[in-house]
This record gives sequence, C-alpha cells and structure tokens, in this order.
Amino acid sequence: MTASGMRSHLFRLALLVGGVLLGALLGELGLRVLGLPKSGPFLQEFRGDRFKIMSYDENPSGALDLDLSDAGIRQAWASHLYDPADFERSWKDTPHGVAFEFNALGFREREFRPRTVPRGQPDSVRRIAIVGDSFTVGHGLPDEGAYPRRLETRFHEAGSSHVEVYNLGQGDTDLKQILRVAGFALKRLDPDVLVYGYFLNDPLRTLTPYGDIVMHDMLDAGWIKMQQTRTTTRIGQSDRGVSRVLDLIQGFQADRNVTHSTVDWYQRLHQPAAWRPTLEQIDRLSIAAASRGIRFLVVLLPLPFEISGDHPFAEAHRNMTDGLKAKGVEVVDALPSLRGYSDQELRLHPRDRHPSPLYADRVSELLAQVLSSPSPSPSPGPGSATARTSLKSPR
Repeated sequence: MTASGMRSHLFRLALLVGGVLLGALLGELGLRVLGLPKSGPFLQEFRGDRFKIMSYDENPSGALDLDLSDAGIRQAWASHLYDPADFERSWKDTPHGVAFEFNALGFREREFRPRTVPRGQPDSVRRIAIVGDSFTVGHGLPDEGAYPRRLETRFHEAGSSHVEVYNLGQGDTDLKQILRVAGFALKRLDPDVLVYGYFLNDPLRTLTPYGDIVMHDMLDAGWIKMQQTRTTTRIGQSDRGVSRVLDLIQGFQADRNVTHSTVDWYQRLHQPAAWRPTLEQIDRLSIAAASRGIRFLVVLLPLPFEISGDHPFAEAHRNMTDGLKAKGVEVVDALPSLRGYSDQELRLHPRDRHPSPLYADRVSELLAQVLSSPSPSPSPGPGSATARTSLKSPR
C-alpha cells in the first residue's frame, strides 16, 4: 500500500472511530437527560396492620386508582402504615397506588360468616370460593378489579344477588399453601363451587430440574433486585454504573437471560412427567370436593407473554388440560379467551405481567359462562367428580 493510500485508510478509520465515539457520547447525554435507564424502584409496597399500599412508577393500564401526589390521599392512608415517614419520603418514586385491605385471617376479602341456610336449600346463598396465587388475589388491582370480585359483580348485575364469591387468593405462595387454603374453604365456607385459579409458577419449586438458576416469574430481571423489610418492599432498585449506555446494554442482557431461563423452566416443569406430582395433588383436592358434593373447577391462567402469537406455553396448557381431563377434573383454559389481545393490553405494567383490568374481566366473563351450566359428566375413575352445581349467570 502506498503512503497516500495508507493515509487515506487511516483517515477513514479515524472518521469511523470518531463517529462511533460521538454517537456513544450523544447517546450517553440523551439517556442522562431522559433519566434512562431508570434505576428504580418501579414497584413499592408499604405495609400496615391488615393493610398495604402497592405503588408503581407509571400507570399504563389505568388500574391504579390512588394518586399519591395528592397530599390529602396520602394523609388519609398514611395512618394505616407501620412507617408513614418512610412512605412520605419514598412515594415520589412510585406515585400511582392501590390499597389492599385484609380480613382477620389475612385474605383480601370480607370477614367470613357461617351459612344461615344450609347448602342446597331453596333459599341458600350460592357460594363460590376461589383459591390461587397473586393472579387470583388481584395483585396491583383495586379489590373490585380482581377477577373473583368481577365474577360476583357479573352475577349481581344479572339479577343473581344470592351468589357470593370469596377471593382466597394469596400472593407469594405455592401449591402447598394453596391446597391448605382450599382445605380451609371446603371445611369453613362450605361452598357450592370451589375454583382453583392455576398459574404456571404454582408447582413446588423443588420439582424443577435446574436448582439455582437466575429466573423470575415475571420474566424481568428487575424483580430479582428486591429490598425488603418488615414495613416496606422495593422492587427494581439498581445502582448506576459509570455509563448509562452500558447500564442499558447490561439491563437488556439481564432481562434476556432471565426471560430465557424462566420460559425454559416453565416449559420443562409442565411436561407431563414433570407435572404429574402437581396433577396428583390437584386430583386429590378434586376428590375431597366431590366427597362433600362440591363442584370443583380448575381455571388455567396464562402469562401475558407473546400471548397472541406463538405463545411459548401453549403446549403446557394443552398438557395440563389433557392431564386434568384424564383424571375427571373439570378444567377451563383462559388462554383462548385472551389470545385476541396484545401483551400490553393484558399486563398491569410494562415490568409486571400480572393481570390488567381487561385480563381480569375476560377471566370473570369466562367463569360466569362456565358456572352457568352444570359441570360436564366426569370421566370414569376413582377421582371422578359427582357434583352438578350450576348458577344462573349473565347472558
């Protein structure tokens, strides 16, 4: 190469390097001006006695009905909290809130009362008890927005005021605890119908073949960055690095890794052989309900992730449906009812794939339709259900 050619080559290389550095600098400045990527938290929980406030940094679904920038609203709720001073210092990070109130037994529900008229009598109230995890309790939704309460509202609006629905969902739980709550419901509430709102992370984590892998139910690495005390939980808090561009790249890579490992874990966990222990426990619950003449139903609640396209858990839903039906357990899959919507419409928040108001409403509509009719004839076998409870429902 001639000297002039070498100089031309070096000049082009210098222009390229300079352009890359300038682009990186402009990107760095732009991210700093915009305050991106956010260092969190995107979600905070402020707790009190039988009470908590959940609050987010944004409210795209419109579900969060407490505007914490209103001093009057903050003052009205602060007295219920264990640490009102921390609440006052921290609310600005997450100004969109929703209140949770719990009964004496820790459920997001009215106080339980015994039946005044025995089940099955003409004037008896028709009770539906629903157990499950945070998808059932209504994580991030006002009480009236959770699908169990929406279901009760549907019946009442249709003139069936004698129907009452009890939300026995609990957040941060697993199959063992859900089954304990279901046993409580069968004995204490004596419902006409017991519904289990099943979500993919309900099986015992000891069944996973992975051991210690980096994953989270919501497919977002921010959930792993959790700071928790007796009074407060903060999710998504992260330290700033030297470069915002590097922060953005590292955050993207972390989310990608968590998403991949969690999707893979869910898929493997719901292969027929791996899911069999979970199936056997649900079947035992079905038998216990049938022995009391109580209709039992499992509703499969999908994760809003690529839900309208090639949903990665469609096979898992088919496997679960086939397994439950083979046991004679009544099952309804909510996935087909939700596939016509985008992930954004169905999730509460960009970093939180819990149900949006639309998701909860569609599930309540599906359950109202199913519970309007008698349960289907069970398959023969020792676990076959025998109850035939139906409820008048919206048309």
